[in-house]
Amino acid sequence: MQPIWIVIVNYHSQNLVCRCIESLQKHLVLPFKVVVVDNSAESETDKIEAGFPDTITIKATSNDGFAAGCNIGVDHAIEHQADFILLLNTDTFTVQDFLSPMLEEFKNNDKLGMAGPTIFYEEPANKIWMAGSTKNWWSGGAKHILDDSLARDKKPVLVPFMSGCCMLLRVKAIKDVGLMDTRYFLYFEDGDYCEAFLKNKWQIAYIPEAKLVHSASSTTGFQSENYVYYFSRNRIWLMYRWAPKIAFVYYFLFTLLVKVPGSIVVFSLFRRKPNLTKAFIKGFIDGVKNMGTKHE
Repeated sequence: MQPIWIVIVNYHSQNLVCRCIESLQKHLVLPFKVVVVDNSAESETDKIEAGFPDTITIKATSNDGFAAGCNIGVDHAIEHQADFILLLNTDTFTVQDFLSPMLEEFKNNDKLGMAGPTIFYEEPANKIWMAGSTKNWWSGGAKHILDDSLARDKKPVLVPFMSGCCMLLRVKAIKDVGLMDTRYFLYFEDGDYCEAFLKNKWQIAYIPEAKLVHSASSTTGFQSENYVYYFSRNRIWLMYRWAPKIAFVYYFLFTLLVKVPGSIVVFSLFRRKPNLTKAFIKGFIDGVKNMGTKHE
């Protein structure tokens, strides 16, 4: 069989990339190749190339965001006859062979286009970050299932969403659906991609027995202007494109009348970070102004 191509987008995080690749080499059983797309302002792949000479590194000509970086790696993998491509975040690593259980489900289901594992926080250990998903357009789209009910069952289950933190994709489905939408730049591109897969009749599966570790803090919230801005802007785009019209109208009005004033109270008054209020409101305004823009 063709090796699984693993695409990692690096943005000034090559120490994490090295840790990730080292864990893959230690635990994965199936043949695989890694391509690292470097979105860093200045090239930052020297440690990767020195420590893992078989890894392919590609310097993006400009940082056009996570989706654009993924697309560069996906294009490269497809050009080299890949059948399956794994999108993997830099801040992940594995302590077991999480790839084989996912690939097995693809063999059992030719309608499966995307799959993902149980994802745990690094700290606290054994706390689940994602275990399948649900979707409720009235509350803004897909949600991670943060308990272990599905994980305990150990049976693959079809879900409406899989995090871009770890997505195993069938190349046949990619060719049918197309690449990720680069306009999102950061956040919600995975939700948009999942909707595109579902629209094109490809299934998404959560594989409980596949397990991965994610270094994101369990307390991470609105901690930066970029985070707040892109979450505010991009959710509007996602809702406008995919949600039922009545759900979008409800979400729009709820955001305008509740969340915007709430951002003033929470960010400016309680946290004393008015810059985050400005980021949230600017994201909302930019999202509304450009929500009719054609997607790539």
